[in-house]
Amino acid sequence: MPNSICLAPALDNTTLDTDEQWERIVDALTRRGFLGAGLGVAAATLLAACSSDEDGSAPSGLVTVQDETGSVEIPSDPQRMVIAHVSAMATVLDLGVPPEKIVGGFFGLEGVSGDAVLRTMPEAANIPNLGTAGTWNKEAIIGASPDLIVMLLTAGNAYAAKSYDELSATGVPVFAGFNGYLTWDEMKKLVTSMGVAVRREEAAAELNARTEEHLLAIKDRLSALGSLPSVTLLRTGENGVVYNQVDALLDALGFPGDRATSEEFTRTLTAEQLDQVTSDVIIVGAFQDQQHVRAQLAMNPLWERLPAVRSGNVHYVDDSLWGSGYSPRATELRLDDIERIFS
Repeated sequence: MPNSICLAPALDNTTLDTDEQWERIVDALTRRGFLGAGLGVAAATLLAACSSDEDGSAPSGLVTVQDETGSVEIPSDPQRMVIAHVSAMATVLDLGVPPEKIVGGFFGLEGVSGDAVLRTMPEAANIPNLGTAGTWNKEAIIGASPDLIVMLLTAGNAYAAKSYDELSATGVPVFAGFNGYLTWDEMKKLVTSMGVAVRREEAAAELNARTEEHLLAIKDRLSALGSLPSVTLLRTGENGVVYNQVDALLDALGFPGDRATSEEFTRTLTAEQLDQVTSDVIIVGAFQDQQHVRAQLAMNPLWERLPAVRSGNVHYVDDSLWGSGYSPRATELRLDDIERIFS
């Protein structure tokens, strides 16, 4: 469904006088769940927004931009945003958007403290938690009175497309940013798209430049080590299964290793296939506490035979950072981990 904050044209194309427009808009708002004391203000705002030029040009206060769905109209100066992804949230905050302009995010049951990146950002602490991404609570979103919803979209992903449709059904303009995490260039493109969403394109370019400068500085320092060791990133699953996962930063820094490619994203290794992990260094993302993951891996007799285990080159990291964090702040924290591991 198209992104629009204008409800009146969707009712019909009949020319109505102002009183009739008002009644129709109030009725539409009521049916959409805009109840309570804010109804009159919301209806008046929508009535003004629907007063576009007769030639069909966009209502004032909106701008047409490109997102992952095509051309969309979003506020030229968004004031009340819902950010529907933790990496999008961290990126938007790093772009300098004041937290008071963010009226909600989807942080899961643990809230901000459950994310390794957001809990390092004091500005995120008081942003309202609207629930869990993917199980969209339309009433909670509408109740926050946003003028823009920002999400991340993976092209061709049915789950992401369903989420986009559900968020668009709120009637609030939705910007679908690029969900980039498979390569370094994709991660920079995500930042660029968030800059478009929140109207901070120059800040996005500067943020990308600073992050790349940090990465290149570490790459220079690593080159002093001579040949780099091979590295594999593992994430643990149930019943002895481990996942060999792609990692854009390890790739960008030039570490060799038998890692999943960006086309694969992840390789599933059963308990019997663990001996396929032959890299010099293993980085393990811990889903639960580190001791639990250590014990889980140690239950497999193949684990102690791996070269990295025998040489003491297994390093445990926060899975919410390494497994699913790909904002610029996440990149900075992961680069810190890499310096610690390979110093």
